[in-house]
Amino acid sequence: GNNFGLSGYWQPSQSGLIPSISWGIGTGTYKIQSGAQNAGGMFTGTAGVTTASWYTGLQWKDVFARGNDFGMAVGQAPYVTQLGGSAADTPRNITTAATGTGATGADDSNYVWEWWYKFQVSDNITVTPALFYISNLAGQLGRLNQSGGSGPAANNVLGGLVKTTFQF
Repeated sequence: GNNFGLSGYWQPSQSGLIPSISWGIGTGTYKIQSGAQNAGGMFTGTAGVTTASWYTGLQWKDVFARGNDFGMAVGQAPYVTQLGGSAADTPRNITTAATGTGATGADDSNYVWEWWYKFQVSDNITVTPALFYISNLAGQLGRLNQSGGSGPAANNVLGGLVKTTFQF
């Protein structure tokens, strides 16, 4: 596959109300095996997959105390924008055919949010609790209830973590 990305950041000369800003975008193309299988179990064709992703992050320095930072980010993890070689082969159209609905709009989108606060415990130790939320984790096809029930499957994730960093 081929992947391309571009990212950057800007940091104010003095910390305060204006945060540092980071951003990025990406795209990728992949070939996957598809079609019927021959007698040897090998697929007879290939199909292309195109993905996209992006993010924007904000971080404020010295929040509540010197050395402590607060930040948040929002973006979309790599999601499929096209399957196969035509515009009709999008995840949205495949989902529409599977559910019999007239869905339109984003192809296979998801959103990821993250919030964190970094505590500077000492010169060598930081503790960073974080909270994250992922909407539509498995994409459009993941929204289908594959267990035979009716309605959409639960497809969102809320989680947290604590990162401790030791510097030597």
